[in-house]
Amino acid sequence: MKLKRLVKLNDIKTYYCEAADGKIGPYEDIYFDAYRFAVRFLVVDTQQWLPERKVILSPFTVGAIDDQNQLVYIELAQHQIKNSPPLATDQPVSRQYEEQYFKYYGWPPYWDSLSWPNTLRVRASDISASLPHRTLSSHIENHLHRASKILGYSVALTEGPIGKLNDFVIDTHYWVVRYMEIDTRNWLDHKNFSLITPSMILGIDWPEKRISVDVSRKTLQNAPPYDANEPISRDYESRLLKYYGEVNYWK
Repeated sequence: MKLKRLVKLNDIKTYYCEAADGKIGPYEDIYFDAYRFAVRFLVVDTQQWLPERKVILSPFTVGAIDDQNQLVYIELAQHQIKNSPPLATDQPVSRQYEEQYFKYYGWPPYWDSLSWPNTLRVRASDISASLPHRTLSSHIENHLHRASKILGYSVALTEGPIGKLNDFVIDTHYWVVRYMEIDTRNWLDHKNFSLITPSMILGIDWPEKRISVDVSRKTLQNAPPYDANEPISRDYESRLLKYYGEVNYWK
């Protein structure tokens, strides 16, 4: 019943989130950290259940994901979610809100590097029970962005435009953005889509809606062929990462 380890953002927008005692709403989006490309929150559309309110959930509340029935099982009760700090639908997720959120659930904050490593699949409740109390760093601003808002951004090399951001490939084991799928149909020969890794990104120009990447046109052109309609296999990942000169993250 577990979701495939690598899943595209656009593919799971049709999934429904279910708490321990009932459904809460369809999965809508993710918030990711633009510095570490870690998935920090899942966004759930709860308008039919909790109107005029946005609900976000830590990915570590996910118990299992049922592909066949398109369900995401959340290890929280409805009343826990309902009584969590309110967040208006048009309100950004500020560090102040995050402080309230983590205090409410009794979890350590992810920005505490000792308690929330991005490289381990650990449950927040287990971490909280094994670590001493820590004061939250309210003066540090977050860098969270909704992934769906960035889809369609132009992607540029030093040589010029190479395509548009088409999708995010999310690793549901480590809860990070593992790859970014680029629509290169109008820029590369015989390449409909290409995958790049977050380590290639030099920066994101939010006002200009442009992503700058440190890779050459020739490198992308000669990368192992990528079929956007097929699952990403471990064999393909190995070949792609070796080609890009990156270490296999599962070793």
